[in-house]
Amino acid sequence: MREASVAEKNRLDVQMQRDQEQKMGGKITRMEEEARVLEKAVIKLRTQAEIKKGTIKDEEVARDVSGT
Repeated sequence: MREASVAEKNRLDVQMQRDQEQKMGGKITRMEEEARVLEKAVIKLRTQAEIKKGTIKDEEVARDVSGT
């Protein structure tokens, strides 16, 4: 009888550990997806900043040419 009790406890321990590992795997997957979304947002913002820098530079050149 004692062996059955120990085996049941071991089974429950293994199941609990497996469940925790699955939860962590899900959390990691969600975090990776969130990182991809944030990376895309950063790329988009950098692109917009570069475009605006180019526009400012073009306007400064146009102003200098017309002002001279």
